[in-house]
Amino acid sequence: MVKKTKRAARVVREQNWIEIDVSIRSIASISKTKKTLYADVKERFNWNDSQCKAAIDPILKREFPRLK
Repeated sequence: MVKKTKRAARVVREQNWIEIDVSIRSIASISKTKKTLYADVKERFNWNDSQCKAAIDPILKREFPRLK
């Protein structure tokens, strides 16, 4: 039986929205689907669904219409 160990919480410094947008753009550029993008951003910033939607959707509409 393999025991799951909890990862230590990553220390995240405070970021402004410009830095967050840059991070989201870089994640979006390597993501294959919207679902993986939302999951990655949600995990990285420890956000809920509505926070992800508010931050990601405007960027997707402007710059990444190919993600479905």
